[in-house]
Amino acid sequence: MIHEYPAYYTEFRCIGGKCKDSCCISWELDIDDETYEYYKSVQGEFGDRLRRSMNNDDGNTFVLCDDGRCPFLNKENLCDIYTELGEASLCNVCTEFPRSHETIGDYTRSDVGLSCPEAARLIITGDINYVTHIDKYDSGERLNRSDKKRLKTILAIKDGLIDYIESDMYDEAGIPPAGKADSTKEGTDNSSWKTKANTMVKYVEKWQLQWNDEDYKKIDAKIDAKIDAKIDSKRGNNSGLKEEPEEKISTHEKRLDMLDIIEKLELLDDTLASWAKKYKELYDETSWSEFVRERGSLYDVWMEKIMAYYIFRYMIRAYYDNNIQTKIDMAVYSCSVIECVDYVRWLENGRCFQVEDMIDIARKYAKEIEHSEENLEYIEEEFLFAGV
Repeated sequence: MIHEYPAYYTEFRCIGGKCKDSCCISWELDIDDETYEYYKSVQGEFGDRLRRSMNNDDGNTFVLCDDGRCPFLNKENLCDIYTELGEASLCNVCTEFPRSHETIGDYTRSDVGLSCPEAARLIITGDINYVTHIDKYDSGERLNRSDKKRLKTILAIKDGLIDYIESDMYDEAGIPPAGKADSTKEGTDNSSWKTKANTMVKYVEKWQLQWNDEDYKKIDAKIDAKIDAKIDSKRGNNSGLKEEPEEKISTHEKRLDMLDIIEKLELLDDTLASWAKKYKELYDETSWSEFVRERGSLYDVWMEKIMAYYIFRYMIRAYYDNNIQTKIDMAVYSCSVIECVDYVRWLENGRCFQVEDMIDIARKYAKEIEHSEENLEYIEEEFLFAGV
């Protein structure tokens, strides 16, 4: 079995009560059947408390308090179940979050979710490159030849896109190359995140057509799930992508269209919608240009890591729905919305933007979007025919 995960997956450790947010507030907390039966069997006063706090009318869940908190989240933001019964007694969702797994045949993708503050910190400020580790061991269901070829092609696309994203992320000293934040400047050899995003959108449009025709060889997929190197860039990236201009996703009108989608989603609170509204109220071309110019070369690196995160996490789903295009559209859409909110935060901070702002905004966006299958499906459907 092949188990693939980014480097930060093994680095993640829950920081408990020190966390600025809590995964035990606002969300419905499901209890797996085995743990539910165990909780029903716990004796004494704590067992009575467990049974009073559970509901199985529509699946096994905890009954949240009026303020949206889990009934076992104490004032120190620590778990009473953990304290009373030990870590082994936690239900699966509490044990695993923010970890995520997806298995197809003998391949498993694992990572941690951007909605967790500590995970977001690792994703955005972690290792220089987006690295994956592959462990091979004998287990897992075998795919037939056709399905294995489809899976290999999807992994090839995922790997090729991530290779391209990180191709000029840092120089040999681990520093973003000079001029990276302004790829439109004459003589600049390094790409902004928007140039990379538009390039990927263009190529995936072609790959989607080839996928629909089951012409996997034309996507240049090798057996080791790597894109053939057809170098056509000054930096010599090994993804085989010739860069396209960024205009397609960079206009104010396009950003407004993307923000309009927020109003149609099911949100936990009005934070994301209010940010979208503020962007529309505060935007002017002069200050936006200043924001792009002054936010620094590290900004593109942060954005590229977020794009890589979304591609790694969601591209694998194309195996089921055959929609490769909407997976890259989702990544680009997410970064575009985050950029709009970053602009608002930059203005509110007196034209200052730090990595802590990026972490906070990216994880709040992910919290609203990624934990609702309805929201994910709605966004993908928006781009299914129109594109990003």
